[in-house]
Amino acid sequence: MNEKGDSSTSLSFITTTYVMVDDLSSYSIISWSQSGKSFIIWNPEEFSSNLLQRFFKTNSLDLFFFNLEIHCFRKIDSRKWDFANDNFVRDQPHLINNIISFMIEERDQLDRKMDMIKAERLFTMQVKEVEDQLQPNRCYPNEQHSFLTKAYEMVDDPSSDKIVSWSQSGKSFIIWNP
Repeated sequence: MNEKGDSSTSLSFITTTYVMVDDLSSYSIISWSQSGKSFIIWNPEEFSSNLLQRFFKTNSLDLFFFNLEIHCFRKIDSRKWDFANDNFVRDQPHLINNIISFMIEERDQLDRKMDMIKAERLFTMQVKEVEDQLQPNRCYPNEQHSFLTKAYEMVDDPSSDKIVSWSQSGKSFIIWNP
């Protein structure tokens, strides 16, 4: 879904919810709280069967609560159905645009994170492909031991003293005129 589609759907949900809460004829079912900074669903059964059907063409409370959650509403009071969002305030409908802007910004940040994850995975796959193409360094213990044995024998051989010999300490060797 494109950005315009997402934001227009969100705007529709927020605007419709605002109109529904602001509707004086439904104050016994849903209304603004006394402070006007949240709204309360007074009668969930009536809300579900009548208002949701009328305003949203559904009677699913779960869907309505899911939409509240994705639009950053929070439950204020655990004893009643009181929901708030700092940009959903009585007599300030212009603030609802901030909800949409915030959601677009959040989605853009998520998209950027997903792009980073995809780039990291691609990089990891490319590194693995290169590693798979490289010939492994086959230095097996027996071959390494054989090489060291031959090197030790060569340094120990008095006939090769003009090429290679032990140092005075006997802990290292010297290659003469490399």
